Amino acid sequence: MIQKRLLFVFILLSLFCLTTLNAQTKKGKQPLTEILEKLHSRFECNFSYIDHDIADIYIEPPPEESDLQAAITYLQSNTPLSFTFIGKNFITISKNQTNGFTICGYLIDINTNDVIQGVVVQTKNESTISDEKGYFKLDRVNKDDIISIRHIGYKIVTEYAEKLNTKQCETFFLEPKVEDLNEIILTNYLTNGINKVIDGSISINYKNFGTVPGLIETDVLQTLQAIPGFQSVSETVSHLNIRGGTHDQNLILWDGIKIYQSGHFFGLISTMNPRMTRRVSLYKNGTPANYTDGVSGTVDMKTDYEVNRQLKAELGMNFINMDAFVDVPIRKNSSLQLASRTSISDYFNTPTYLEYFDRVFQNTDVLASSNNSNTTNQKFDFHDFSLRWIYDFTEKDKLRVNFLHLSNAIVISENAFGGSLYSTRESSLKQRNWSGGLNYSRIWNSKLKTDAQFYANKYQLEAKNFDILNEQILIQGNEILETGFYVNSKYTLNDQLSFEGGYQLTESGISNSNKLNAPPVDEYEKDVIDEHGLFVS
Repeated sequence: MIQKRLLFVFILLSLFCLTTLNAQTKKGKQPLTEILEKLHSRFECNFSYIDHDIADIYIEPPPEESDLQAAITYLQSNTPLSFTFIGKNFITISKNQTNGFTICGYLIDINTNDVIQGVVVQTKNESTISDEKGYFKLDRVNKDDIISIRHIGYKIVTEYAEKLNTKQCETFFLEPKVEDLNEIILTNYLTNGINKVIDGSISINYKNFGTVPGLIETDVLQTLQAIPGFQSVSETVSHLNIRGGTHDQNLILWDGIKIYQSGHFFGLISTMNPRMTRRVSLYKNGTPANYTDGVSGTVDMKTDYEVNRQLKAELGMNFINMDAFVDVPIRKNSSLQLASRTSISDYFNTPTYLEYFDRVFQNTDVLASSNNSNTTNQKFDFHDFSLRWIYDFTEKDKLRVNFLHLSNAIVISENAFGGSLYSTRESSLKQRNWSGGLNYSRIWNSKLKTDAQFYANKYQLEAKNFDILNEQILIQGNEILETGFYVNSKYTLNDQLSFEGGYQLTESGISNSNKLNAPPVDEYEKDVIDEHGLFVS
């Protein structure tokens, strides 16, 4: 019983001694923040530090008789901190930097297993770049640091330094970074109404067309020469070069009808009436498969494909030609467009017309004269007429009829003096084109649409050259007769995927003739070629 009481008294005394010792310890040591505040009040000095660097640090305060320098020396000796004087009374406090440890490794592409050069490996205070072998070495790394591995083509990798302190060079596999680029659609390409489409083509909408430098009206083929990749070495629309090709390598269509005569005034202006042409699609790279002709480029011109319900009429005139256009609604489901243009040379000549004339016929017999002959009269004119009729049988069935007539002609009267004789002869050059087309369109459902078209073309070129001094007549002719038929169906699976296929048949007959009176020559040659085209895209 006495032993138990003695044990109880011993335990109480032990607890009392521990409590007293702990109280004495706490009473001797103070938080570093309080010590700094006392020094600030006593010596009127300022301290700069990060709170978590001095938190939880308890030390005995410096002796009371210490000056500021002695007090700072005491604190630096008894704490894991560095005290630096900036000026007389401003002191910065920071953690002591240790030498730390070294981390090394190799950086590998996770997909190809190729080494990766130029990767930035860094901590807050240190950084390095991987070499041609994908190797890197990073010194003076602390256990609390975060390692960051960065490369412009790979995803960022971060890791705690303490985890990588394995005393050996690790291998790091980096995953390539893939970024999806948003679709970019260029609008108002060069000017209003010219847009670049996602399929690579260039679309021109003449309903909302701006101004192009050097053009006073919406001349289709002149507009092309302002677009990169479309140019003309002779600065004419009858010699259009697309991607370096020649004019005969281009496919020029007007509502699906192939056009062989593209220029009036022998190439200075387009034959297509600007008041009727509303939309143009230009392809200079990657032409769709349904255009089965034209190895250089494609110019696809279209008229309005919707029925007009209001009467429209336009008249125009410039210093070269005058024109008229009318769009007549026949019924609520049918409308007729008519357009005509003719040169003003039959009535009077303008300075602009004469400049165009000299530009076309410079360095030719039209403007040249010799000692024994001279040109007394030149008559040049051109005109075109176009028609388009639309009839909607139903909401899903549409019929379109097109007709086009083009003409250029020049007649030259030449006088000659031979002895006592005076004679007059005429030379001429004439171009004519007749085209017609019939198109039927059927929308079967929301996914399937079919187009079928038949067209016929006739192009004639006739040249008559009279050598008045030698009494020699040369007549040359060129004629193209062409008929074509095609059917095309398009099935749209969804917004991103569609299928298109069809068949095209074209028969072209080309004839050339030469007639000469002295010596007598009469040549005629004709060739016919049939083309069959089957396409799926």
